[in-house]
Amino acid sequence: MTKNAFVTGATGFIGINLVHLLVEKGWKVTALHRPTSDLSYLKKLPVNLAVGSVTDFNSLSEAIPDDSEVVFHLAGDTNMWSQRNKRQAEINVDGTENMIRAAAQKDVQTFIHTSSVRPGAMFRER
Repeated sequence: MTKNAFVTGATGFIGINLVHLLVEKGWKVTALHRPTSDLSYLKKLPVNLAVGSVTDFNSLSEAIPDDSEVVFHLAGDTNMWSQRNKRQAEINVDGTENMIRAAAQKDVQTFIHTSSVRPGAMFRER
């Protein structure tokens, strides 16, 4: 039985390796990417490409296929420059909240989140 996965961060180092492994194991994969992403590696694999951004909830709602069983949320900003902390929080915190909401809306049963952050970069007042 084929499993259906939706992957964010699929154009990054970890993401492309995960997508490659999933495809190798027979999964049907939909990979989220920004319009400006380098798709040269993903285009070599039998995956569905979906344009969107974790910071745009509506694009996620449209991008996640209805039959998705697992979301692998790997997208993130690992920038180390403190002047970009606000943008990093938008992507890593708000973007993850958007992904959780969109996955729940699509009734995805499994949500796997991979994160990397330096101490203090993600905390901000709400």
